[in-house]
Amino acid sequence: MGRVAGAEGGRVPRVRRGPGLDLDRYDADLAAPEVADRVRGDQRDGLGLGVQGTPTFFVDGARIPTPASYEEFAALIEARLAGGTG
Repeated sequence: MGRVAGAEGGRVPRVRRGPGLDLDRYDADLAAPEVADRVRGDQRDGLGLGVQGTPTFFVDGARIPTPASYEEFAALIEARLAGGTG
């Protein structure tokens, strides 16, 4: 595999190793100024909302602690849909 300048100190990101990934397209997209602008904009938006890492979840516009399970997440969403606070 090739290397991506500036990505993980020159190491190939793990995501690139998946089957079916068009590595030439990946490199071109990574180097495209419009992609960098989009990523910076998303980062700025996330920081403005208090996002400090992934995953971060929002329900009804409110940031919530990361649920411990799918069931906990589903119950929180169902409670909000039913008009409760979760």
